[in-house]
Amino acid sequence: MLKEIIEEVSKRVEKAEGNHAVFNDRHYKPVKFSLNNFKEISNSSSGKTIVFVDGGNSELVSAPGLSLQLMRNAAVVLKNNKMIKNRKREFYVLAIAEDKEVKAKIYTDDGEETEVKGRDLTKLCDSIRKSSEIKFASEMLSEGAVVFLDGTLEAENDIEKQHFDDLYLEASKKKVTIAAVAKTTTLTTEKGSSFAAMLDSKDKNGAWYYYPVAEIASEHHKAEMLFAKMHEKSSHVFRTEIHNQQKEKIEETIAELKENSRDLTFPGYPYGLILADKLARVSDRETDYVKAKLFATAGNKWNELRKNLAAVNAHEILDSM
Repeated sequence: MLKEIIEEVSKRVEKAEGNHAVFNDRHYKPVKFSLNNFKEISNSSSGKTIVFVDGGNSELVSAPGLSLQLMRNAAVVLKNNKMIKNRKREFYVLAIAEDKEVKAKIYTDDGEETEVKGRDLTKLCDSIRKSSEIKFASEMLSEGAVVFLDGTLEAENDIEKQHFDDLYLEASKKKVTIAAVAKTTTLTTEKGSSFAAMLDSKDKNGAWYYYPVAEIASEHHKAEMLFAKMHEKSSHVFRTEIHNQQKEKIEETIAELKENSRDLTFPGYPYGLILADKLARVSDRETDYVKAKLFATAGNKWNELRKNLAAVNAHEILDSM
């Protein structure tokens, strides 16, 4: 049985086929594949300031209709591939479902409380995290720099769109380039193959990028999309985006990314995003520590809280057995 499964999987992944990417949105018009769209990535010695921004989170308390999370934003600033500065910020999010609405309160160290609303608890928490990363990026702008966010430049809702628009406006004032690199991509071809794998199967030598992929006409996704292999020894092709008002900066921006993707632990992936990911990640050890502080603060109320938590923590108990 396992051999049959492996055979089926092999058929799917070994032969990457297709002529264009597939999008389930009318605002995206795929561009037919062409070898002419492959470009060699040049070297860069500009010495520009490069900023990488990422985020992390960990759920501290989970009950039906309730989630308490610790969220963290992180940024690292590099020049000539050397880190010259890093910064992180933490806050708590308490999301509670009431009737058909979810209300989330954001608690920061300075005592500020902000409330946002949505319809889905998980999606609302994800959006709060992404919005916080975008706002954090706005705070890290410096004249003439290049800023890379983790993920894409697509806004999932109007709130994220407003934060992106604010970021683009501030970036234009300081002549800052805004781009993003996605760790993963689910984009496929019309044949069902991975679009990134299809590109990589063309046996192009060296470091390259492929552009254009699609014409994007969405107010929620103001970006030019491309795919890039940033190291000749890399086995990964990453979806990369740049603000659509800065498409003349594509070549030099990808060159900056290539120069930052030489780390031997993960050749072809930006070293700055490796650092930002480590800084943003909330480890299990940290989570346990914060939980212990939380439960100690709860005191006698903990017994009441535990009754509600028992409804969802059976998996955790089984996992530990």
